[in-house]
Amino acid sequence: MKHAEILDIVSQVEELRRTRGRVVVAIDGRGGAGKSTLARALVEQLPRSAHIEHDWFHHTKNQVSTRGRFDHERLIAEVLSPFREGRNQLQFRRYNWGYLAGIPDGFHESPTTVSDVDIVVLEGCETLHHALIPHLDLRIWVDTSPELSLERGMRRDIEEYHLDPDRVSAAWKEWSTWEGESLARDNRRARADVVV
Repeated sequence: MKHAEILDIVSQVEELRRTRGRVVVAIDGRGGAGKSTLARALVEQLPRSAHIEHDWFHHTKNQVSTRGRFDHERLIAEVLSPFREGRNQLQFRRYNWGYLAGIPDGFHESPTTVSDVDIVVLEGCETLHHALIPHLDLRIWVDTSPELSLERGMRRDIEEYHLDPDRVSAAWKEWSTWEGESLARDNRRARADVVV
């Protein structure tokens, strides 16, 4: 991702902050596309901003088949609506990805607290889901091929997060199938204001 692209997005966000006060930026794309890298770069450039990962609002593994992959209702109730209402503190529990880490699947015991921000950078697959669109001010799609995304995602999980390669391989096989089917049903890229 080019530095100039990042600076252009920063300028757009700052303009939105001047006119709206509080801003929600959503970054969507395939797993491994570079969404987190962009989110971190934006937060570094934007005072009073916080990076919130959509992955923290994943359903537990046994709920995915019946309730969908992400808990958008909880994300809206615990983060997006309170933020829009002007609350200075957001508090929520993060999904722990236990089945990948070899621990019981569920949520971290201690809640995460985000305080005193007027920009939320919400990053993750499916952040441009139709249910979230009314809560977003700037919608970004990170464009990468399925092959490159898969390679990057698996390498990250194994090398950076030190997860078991066999678990990672099985999880990414399942994820890639879901992702392809999800994007075939719902072209979230078309909802983006910015494509990088």
